[in-house]
Amino acid sequence: MTAAQIATELRGRRSGAGWVARCPAHDDGNPSLSIGERDGKILVHCFSGCLQADVIAALKARGLWPEREQHELTPAERREWGRRRREAEQAAVRVYNWYMGAALRLADMKVDADMEGDIEDLAVASRGLFILENAGPAELARMYAETEPALRARDEAAGRRWRTLCETLCARVVTRPERAENGDSIAV
Repeated sequence: MTAAQIATELRGRRSGAGWVARCPAHDDGNPSLSIGERDGKILVHCFSGCLQADVIAALKARGLWPEREQHELTPAERREWGRRRREAEQAAVRVYNWYMGAALRLADMKVDADMEGDIEDLAVASRGLFILENAGPAELARMYAETEPALRARDEAAGRRWRTLCETLCARVVTRPERAENGDSIAV
């Protein structure tokens, strides 16, 4: 099924690079459904505000939406998929711990510099925290890759210390004190 076939079935017309037709998800007096195709994928958008899921469900009900082929995984493929997923989850935990450790080290450096009146270290720590907090995924991946060898070389005691600090920070976020209606502190 192509965008052109869907538009033809809905009695749509050409509009720019795509098509417009009456939306099958609602009683449409004027064509409000935009239908396009990009990289082999069909794109639909209702300018009257219908949810994309509702439009797709209405198209499926009319037999106008292509069904994706479901590839059944073999037991070996399932095991391999599970192994890769576990590796990705473990890598995500390592990156998160690195991120939190870097933020904690920079925050400690900033506090120490502020207490000692060291303007240069204060500026370096402040800039580092700003970069860390505003970095996108690609930038964080680059920074992590540059520092990973140093993290591996760190001795066990320091590694445990940073993991403990990260776990403590996470625990504080999850169990932050909230106030009950009577003013007593409660854990969420």
